[in-house]
Amino acid sequence: MILKNNFQKLFSQFPELLTFGEDTGIIGGVNQVMEGMQEKFGELRVFDTGIRETTIIGQGIGMALRGLRPIAEIQYLDYLLYCIQIMSDDLATLAYRTKGTQKCPLIVRTRGHRLEGIWHAGSPLGGIINLLRGIIVCVPRNMVKAAGFYNTLIKSDDPALVIECLNAYRIKENEPENYGEFTTPIGIPEIVSEGKDITVVSYGSTFNICQQAVKELNNY
Repeated sequence: MILKNNFQKLFSQFPELLTFGEDTGIIGGVNQVMEGMQEKFGELRVFDTGIRETTIIGQGIGMALRGLRPIAEIQYLDYLLYCIQIMSDDLATLAYRTKGTQKCPLIVRTRGHRLEGIWHAGSPLGGIINLLRGIIVCVPRNMVKAAGFYNTLIKSDDPALVIECLNAYRIKENEPENYGEFTTPIGIPEIVSEGKDITVVSYGSTFNICQQAVKELNNY
């Protein structure tokens, strides 16, 4: 798995990197991206937490303020609503409240944006984007892009939220050769198909649908 291999490389490169959340430790998360990581890197760096999203983010903020590089996992995007206040009031505002004298490079990792079904498929991104101004929000369309975002963010001092699309776990991708090194630029649109008539802007789960539509239209 691309994300698993990339995280293993990052954990080997950055001893201050750690991750925690509901089911993150023993079983490696609900999608097993962290499978085997606890055995390899120890219970102090990969561990489980209680079912309390606000506490998970609070722990991450405290660790990041003390020089660690935590990845706090919220099991599903829907559950971000339970910790949106501390992210909005504390994490998003820290840099400008302290005039840049404090930094909190916490990465919040979650999954969702499937846009199908009724459970764990919601996408409250409208509220998230408005309430979390001051936090980088990434919604990669596949796992190569997701790994690239993590590689970019680990070199940054900015707090960030990465939403892994549930549909993307089933996509077959070309395996990168430089795990832990390749990056996905933040804030720079990627043009994947040139055209002259219309501009389609998309992200996350809907991107692949748009790309398929482009292929079908090009056949007419």
